[in-house]
Amino acid sequence: MSRTSRPHELKLSAEFWLLAILLLSLVILVLVVLYSPVIGVTDLLDAKTVLDYRSNLLSVLLTAFGAWIGAGAAYFFGRENVREAYEGIKALQQPSPLERLRSVLVREVPPRPILWSVKREDKIGVIMDRLKKEPALWFIPVLKGDGKIDTVIEEEAVWRYLEDRIVKEESDPNVKLSKIAESIKSAELGQLLSYIEANENLRMFKDQYISLELDQSVYSAYEQMDQKGIKLGIVSDAVGKAKFFITTGDIRKVMAQLKYGASPF
Repeated sequence: MSRTSRPHELKLSAEFWLLAILLLSLVILVLVVLYSPVIGVTDLLDAKTVLDYRSNLLSVLLTAFGAWIGAGAAYFFGRENVREAYEGIKALQQPSPLERLRSVLVREVPPRPILWSVKREDKIGVIMDRLKKEPALWFIPVLKGDGKIDTVIEEEAVWRYLEDRIVKEESDPNVKLSKIAESIKSAELGQLLSYIEANENLRMFKDQYISLELDQSVYSAYEQMDQKGIKLGIVSDAVGKAKFFITTGDIRKVMAQLKYGASPF
């Protein structure tokens, strides 16, 4: 039950109107007893008798109506407390946003398309130029000839490779910096991947992803990514070609929408 609907529901309930009618009736009777004219009062003695009479009558009215109103109020507010307790228990029994992810598929997130991919035969210089033009690119999918995923490297690996090569080859006075840069750029990506494999300090920038399917649950994807401490999932289509990706940020967005009751789709 929403908070916005509660006041309206209270006003329209039968118990609410019963209490209002009882209170109104009590007020009217009290006014009648206090202010209605009494015929035949001629002296102070008669006035005192009338006041005593009115006092006794008010005591009876207040006692009777007090019991009725008290019982009605106890029932009314007691029922509201029970309803609030029930709603609280019901809310506790509802599945958490994390559990509700079990019924959400990766295709419903939805995954974002991979707009750029490379192959091992591509030149490193071309890849560097693309990274310079589009700073938002932070990972590089490397695909096989059949379009399936080969590996994934982070863009940081490219700049680390460039830096390491320059530092290493600059020590040779016979080699100019321009020739070093030209040599690096004209090399194929496969050479960079081999360099990463051979250097332990660069391996952290390679294969930091998991493979997902479109009809896999988001909960399963979240578990895999959380266990491995990975923030990227590559999603393959029905024939196994890498076409999409999701991140832990996408999953957190869906969880937030489920938590606050909004549809994530």
